[in-house]
Amino acid sequence: MNKQETKELVDDLVGWVKERLEKKDYPQGNFQFGPHRKIPDCEVYLNAMLHTIVCNWENPLFYPFIEELNDFRSEMTKHQ
Repeated sequence: MNKQETKELVDDLVGWVKERLEKKDYPQGNFQFGPHRKIPDCEVYLNAMLHTIVCNWENPLFYPFIEELNDFRSEMTKHQ
């Protein structure tokens, strides 16, 4: 992932997360995300991921967080 691709993806994800939080448009209760992940509270998860990514997106160590949030978004849109 190069820096330009990362910035564009981060901007897109940040906008998507803010919109979900504003509209409270996320699953209530448990959300099964992949075979080994269960999100017990999507609001807390989205807030945590948003703050982590906004503060650290330029650090390559945090690219897995960006990829995870992008996967979460894909999984959520499949279930809507």
